[in-house]
Amino acid sequence: MRRIATIVEGDGEVKAVPILLRRIAWSISPNLVVDIPRPIRVGRYKIVRAREVERAVELAPVGPG
Repeated sequence: MRRIATIVEGDGEVKAVPILLRRIAWSISPNLVVDIPRPIRVGRYKIVRAREVERAVELAPVGPG
């Protein structure tokens, strides 16, 4: 199992990105199982601030799926 943590901008992407990534994974290998935790949402204007990308990455879940 693979875990893919994501950072997105808007509410629509919170719902869409996990579905999209599962479809991509399935198209690559139907036997590939991916764990996609709820995306971390960071607004457009907040993400450009100093250290904000790093902070979002630190919030990403790690470890086995």
